[in-house]
Amino acid sequence: MVQPEKIGRYAIETEIGRGGMAMVYRAHDPRFERMVALKVLPAEFLHEPNFRARFEREARTIAALEHPAVVPVYDFGEDGDFLFLVMRYMQGGSLADRLTKGPLSVEETAQIMLRIGTALDAAHSQGIIHRDLKPGNILFDQYGSAYLSDFGIARLTEAAATLTGSKASLGTPGYMSPEQIKGEKVDARSDIYALGVIVFEMLTGQRPFRAESPAMVLVKQMTAAPPHIRDIQPNLPVQYDAVLAQTMAHEPEERPSTAGDVVKMLTEASLALSAAAVSLAETTQQTAVSQQLEEVVPTIVDTPPEEMIKKNSRPKWGLWLVAALAGIVIIGGLYLAFKPGGEAPIAVETPVEEIQVNATVDTIDGGETAVDLPEIDIDAITNTLFTLLNEGNQEQVLIETEAILADNPDLAPIHAIRATALREAGDLDAALEQINQAIELDHEPANYWYESAIIHNWRGESEQSIESVNQCLERVPNDRNCLVERAYAYRSLGDEESARQDFQHVLEMNPDDWDANVELSWYYLWVEQDFERALQHINKIIELDPYAYFNYYHRGIVLREAGDIEGAVSNFRLFMDMSSPDECLECYAEAQSFLDEHAPELVNLALNKPITAAQGNPDTPSTLAIDGDFDSCWWAVDAAPQWLDIDLEQDAVVRSIQLMIAQDEPGHTIHQIQTQDVDGKFYALGFIEETTWDRKVIIVIPEEPWQGINNLRIETLESQSVPAWCEIRVFGQGN
Repeated sequence: MVQPEKIGRYAIETEIGRGGMAMVYRAHDPRFERMVALKVLPAEFLHEPNFRARFEREARTIAALEHPAVVPVYDFGEDGDFLFLVMRYMQGGSLADRLTKGPLSVEETAQIMLRIGTALDAAHSQGIIHRDLKPGNILFDQYGSAYLSDFGIARLTEAAATLTGSKASLGTPGYMSPEQIKGEKVDARSDIYALGVIVFEMLTGQRPFRAESPAMVLVKQMTAAPPHIRDIQPNLPVQYDAVLAQTMAHEPEERPSTAGDVVKMLTEASLALSAAAVSLAETTQQTAVSQQLEEVVPTIVDTPPEEMIKKNSRPKWGLWLVAALAGIVIIGGLYLAFKPGGEAPIAVETPVEEIQVNATVDTIDGGETAVDLPEIDIDAITNTLFTLLNEGNQEQVLIETEAILADNPDLAPIHAIRATALREAGDLDAALEQINQAIELDHEPANYWYESAIIHNWRGESEQSIESVNQCLERVPNDRNCLVERAYAYRSLGDEESARQDFQHVLEMNPDDWDANVELSWYYLWVEQDFERALQHINKIIELDPYAYFNYYHRGIVLREAGDIEGAVSNFRLFMDMSSPDECLECYAEAQSFLDEHAPELVNLALNKPITAAQGNPDTPSTLAIDGDFDSCWWAVDAAPQWLDIDLEQDAVVRSIQLMIAQDEPGHTIHQIQTQDVDGKFYALGFIEETTWDRKVIIVIPEEPWQGINNLRIETLESQSVPAWCEIRVFGQGN
């Protein structure tokens, strides 16, 4: 990507870092005349319709995290194709930089951990989990003080994955906790695990789990106990082994509950050393080389290493071990290729050190060897491989699978993952050949038939796709993904009724299913002209995700076809305010054309008008500017504002109101809309009564436009939770 000259008001000077989740630039802030670090998120996130709102929410949360050892966030925003965070520029480099020179002393490790541990405790107390702790995210200022960086970056990426319905393990191999690798729910104890890995690396200069590929690193984390740190650093007291074993325990409940506990345990362990700082660099440099050489050779039982390595060939069982570690995957249900988007990327650091796999090798009759394979977590490897595919790394997957299949052509799972990689690379003929080979070798796995169905659909072979889906459903009845894939194939054949039945079946299993609700809404609109049922389904989608702009375009189409002009105008207006033409040019043009015809003079009367709000006390009003960009919020603190006043144009005609709710918990709310008469007395225009939740947009359309309106007051009459208002739009004509 060509380096931009300017993003927002920030002048770009040079690139200072990049990774799977962001690009980082050193930039100049002309407003405050200071250097800043500008972190730019991947452009593909902009294509996710809901990500902007999540980005804003997460950015506010990150910016609100104030601690002396947390890199402060100064600003955030969007400029063209760039979503960016602005942070303090740290001049002292990262912990990763320091570790390239060798391990740290116990004293320096303790100083860093004291700051980082307290920063983590502060974040965890606010319910904020880092999710991607690693040396690269520990930065230093010009005075050498340590700071924790990149809170929320992994969570922002996770949001993109969630919004596309995908699943991914977000983090960095080697530092991710076992529950994070498995895609389970994470909490503060996942950060505790990563903290233990970092302490191990600071004191030894190497990670506890090392292998020749990211997938193999994950396998070792799932199957192997952490190595004893005193095997590498014998000068350390024995207490360190116990501390790190507990911190890096496989089960979260076996770990310390807080980062402060880890710091305390390390401090107590360090008391066994003399008060003077002990540098371990020389010891580690002497042992690291021999350690690496030892790790190249697996642990062998009964068979000498010399007899196992003959000529230049690899034993068949040995290659099977590599195949098991690198590519036995489960495709069905994890990679929804028929949907746009994909799983969020996983951050992978290179280079990865030599692999050490412990396996028992025994000689059996006939001179062959058998290997007792360690138990591995297939889901973890699957997530990693599919993430590599989503990052566009199909070439690497194809290279690895080709090498495995060259010596072991009968491994059906490898043919299946290779088929997925080829399909993603656009070679549908080769993809079909590979999945057919997988099915010929083993026709039982349902996921092979599911992949076959996807490939046939992509090739425009709808009938063959349906045949493959039927095979999948014979093996896994009522599988949601197979039903959706078959529904799309039926639709391609023009069989709308069969498609409806499959989508309805999915909806019966899960009333909140996004695909089924969307497709049934379109079905009832265009096939049945049943506007009421079409509206029910799109309303359900908006209830599930009220800040996805495309849903309002969808509802605008339904209301337009139903003859509800005012409702269509309001929804099209909301869609255009929340999106931009490059998101969907045809959609934007269609909405604009409708507004030009039916509401040529319709404007946001609240734009740039002052708001007067009472925070539970009408005698102390405050002012908040409305700018029409969904970035102005009057957040409730202890209670909801009793009322909100908006000054409008004189004698305005009000046709609709859009009100965004900010709310801590869903609940029943009643608002009254009022205006003042010539004597200054307020009288009611209407009521808003419904269940609301955070970021829900309420649309109020009077049966007849309100005439001669000079101001509006929106007053909270009843609420089960604490609501506030993020943005208000008042559409109509002014004089």
